[in-house]
Amino acid sequence: MDLVEIYNVSVHHPFRWNKWLRYVTALIRFFTRSHWNHFALLEQYEDGSVAIVEMNNDGINRHKDFWAWAEDKEIRIFSFDIQYDRKVAQTMLDIMVKIKVKYDYRGTTWYGLLYAIGNALNERFGTGVKWLGFTSAGRAAERFYCSEFAAFVWNYLADRFATWYLMTPKALDAYFRQNETCKYHGRAVDLTLVDL
Repeated sequence: MDLVEIYNVSVHHPFRWNKWLRYVTALIRFFTRSHWNHFALLEQYEDGSVAIVEMNNDGINRHKDFWAWAEDKEIRIFSFDIQYDRKVAQTMLDIMVKIKVKYDYRGTTWYGLLYAIGNALNERFGTGVKWLGFTSAGRAAERFYCSEFAAFVWNYLADRFATWYLMTPKALDAYFRQNETCKYHGRAVDLTLVDL
């Protein structure tokens, strides 16, 4: 089953008081001042099936049952009008799913938080707070958070996002909204293959 296309997916998890991870996603939205708290890749195959590949709290995963993954999420799907080798992309994602690179909790909760606070201070007071996390791609690639993972993939496949370790869900969504085609925006459970 060959890969036809990879789409980019901004994800919003609505707050649910009885799901502890929804408190984390709410904090991500608060500190990044964004509607989007997560980013994933959607694979479309020759037979029309789709799968989600994402970095989540237990590593990189592929969800072949899209509608089970969709649950109560709101999503925005973007195409990416660039040239890349589908076979290389498929092999790369297969390997990354298999080796289960660990989630970057430190990057999300510490560096990401400091970066968001620094950006807020810069906008409000004109200060010069800069990124305080890894500035070496090699160090950052030891672990990922969701938007780092997606940006890393596109940097490898198509030389985009050279500073992939600075990418947040908000930054990736803004890039795609400005530069690429939005294929779908709405409840994930309402997506049809015709939308793609």
